[in-house]
Amino acid sequence: MKKILSAVVAVVIIVGVVGIYYKIELSDEAEYKKCLEAQGISNTIAKVVGDEPTNACNE
Repeated sequence: MKKILSAVVAVVIIVGVVGIYYKIELSDEAEYKKCLEAQGISNTIAKVVGDEPTNACNE
């Protein structure tokens, strides 16, 4: 019985860690997409004004 219980606890911990990892990865990806959108707007304004476009999201 203890083996089954410890196996279940181990699976729950592993699933939790994997879930947290993917949540962090997805939030980083979402943040990068927002940065690209803002960068696109900024670069459009820069072209109109005559400035150089930037690539700030990749730095």
